[in-house]
Amino acid sequence: MFIKKSPNELDLLTFFESEPTFVDNDSLIYSYSYNDLNLSLIFTFSVIEGWIKVVTKYKDQILCEYLTEGVESFELGSDNGKEYICSNVTNSSNQTQIIVQIKPCISVNINTLVL
Repeated sequence: MFIKKSPNELDLLTFFESEPTFVDNDSLIYSYSYNDLNLSLIFTFSVIEGWIKVVTKYKDQILCEYLTEGVESFELGSDNGKEYICSNVTNSSNQTQIIVQIKPCISVNINTLVL
């Protein structure tokens, strides 16, 4: 499975306010980071393998690390002036929604519904 729909490079550059911190053009893996004082977020995705990984850190300590596979798409959205990245992944046993927001503060919401 691969990611069929995702924001373009310019949209991601605008969202993260920086260029990718890691790019593998052969494997189509991209990683972006965002820092807010001592809290940081790393958002990595693989177009070919269809996964998203989200890591949050406080100073240099990992707080949370989440990997979801089977991702077919993710998109940028906004609600009440707050921009976010959203992906919905459904397989035979569950449905997972990932929402990543970096402003006004870093926020990661991951919800899974068992079917």
